[in-house]
Amino acid sequence: MAVNVLSRKYDGIEPITTKLVSGLEKHGAAIGVMRDAGPIVEALAAAKATEVAFHENVTARVTVLTPALEAADAEGKAFLGVATKVFRVHFGNTWNHRWTVIGLTGKSTAIPDTREGRTTLITNIADYLKKNPHHSNAELNVTLKRAEAILAALKTATEAVAANKLNQPILSQARTQAMNRLHRRIRATIADLKSVLDEESPLWETFGLNAPYRASREEMKTRAERTNAKDQRAVERALETAARAKQRADEKAAKVIAKAKRNTPAAATALTRQTGSVPITPVTGTATPAGDVELAR
Repeated sequence: MAVNVLSRKYDGIEPITTKLVSGLEKHGAAIGVMRDAGPIVEALAAAKATEVAFHENVTARVTVLTPALEAADAEGKAFLGVATKVFRVHFGNTWNHRWTVIGLTGKSTAIPDTREGRTTLITNIADYLKKNPHHSNAELNVTLKRAEAILAALKTATEAVAANKLNQPILSQARTQAMNRLHRRIRATIADLKSVLDEESPLWETFGLNAPYRASREEMKTRAERTNAKDQRAVERALETAARAKQRADEKAAKVIAKAKRNTPAAATALTRQTGSVPITPVTGTATPAGDVELAR
C-alpha cells in the first residue's frame, strides 16, 4: 500500500477525515500545526452534499421518473388498442389507404413497437379527432380529450427523464471536484504533520493516518511479493512454451518418419534408428542400384 491512500468514495474518506479533524482540534496547536480544521470540515460537507445529490438523481430516475414514463406509455398503448378497433368502422377491418389519415402508412394497422412511434400515432389521432369529432367514441373513451391528456403525460414524463439524464454528468463533475478539494485539504495537512512529527511517532494514528515508516515497509513487502509472483508466472510460461515446442518437434518428426515409411522403407528404417523410434520392418523387395525398392509381386 502507499503511505496514505485516500479513497475516492465518500464512505471511504469520511472516517479518516473525521479522525484527522479530531486530531487537529485536540493536538494541532500542541505539536505546532496551526492549520485550521474548519476548511477540512467544509470540504467534507461539500463532498457529502454532492455525493447525496448524485445518488438522489439516480434514485429519482430509477424509482420515480422512468416508472412514470412507462405508465404514461402503457396508457397510450391501451388507448391505441381501443382506438384502432373503433376506426375499423370508418376505415375498414384491414389496412387500406384510408388508414393513412392517422399516419398508418405501413400497410398495417398494428400498433408501433417504439414509444416514439406510439406517441406520433396518438398525436395523429388527436389531430384527426379534432377535425372529425363525430368519429369519437365517448363510451370507449376514444376522445380528443383523452388523447391530449395522454400526450401531455408522455411529454411531461419524457422531458423529466431527459432533464434527469442531462443533470447526471453535471452532478458527477461537482462530486469529483468536491472530492478533489477535500483530498487537497487532507494532503496539505499531512504535509504539515510530516514537518513536525517523527516518522515513528504514535501520534500519526491519533490523526487517523499511517506512520510513514510503517507504510513504507508494508509497501516494500507488497512490492516484493508482487515481483516474486510475477517471476513465478514468467517461469511457468517459459516451461509451457518449451513443452509446446517439444510437442511440435515430436509431431513433426513423426510425420517425417510416416512419410518415409510410405516412400522408402529402407531409409525410414535408418531414420527410425537415428531418432530412436521403434524399428520399421522392411517390405520384401529387390533394391535397385539407385536405392529404390522393388516390391515382390
